[in-house]
Amino acid sequence: MYAVLLVCCSWVALLCPSVEAYENLALNKPAWQSSTLLSDTGAERAVDGRYTHLYVFGGQCAASDGGLRKTAEWRVDLGGVKYIHHVFIQYATDNWVWGIVSFKLSHSI
Repeated sequence: MYAVLLVCCSWVALLCPSVEAYENLALNKPAWQSSTLLSDTGAERAVDGRYTHLYVFGGQCAASDGGLRKTAEWRVDLGGVKYIHHVFIQYATDNWVWGIVSFKLSHSI
């Protein structure tokens, strides 16, 4: 019974292939943030498509100046009204595995 079930499932997979691809609507678009930690942590880092080095000071992350502020704001101009399927945010993890001491983020869309 298991062999027949596997054969049926494989035929279904071959007859109904499904591929999903999403376009990065924010890629290289104008971006702004309410404050910047350092000169190389500006909002443009969040939309440049690079996220292989997730250390805050590695030149690929946007970072706000936390200081005494309790909130930070970041915006991107998509150039018009767009249908958004989902939002992907890559956190600066200092190249550590995401864990219990990780930062939290709240958002408004």
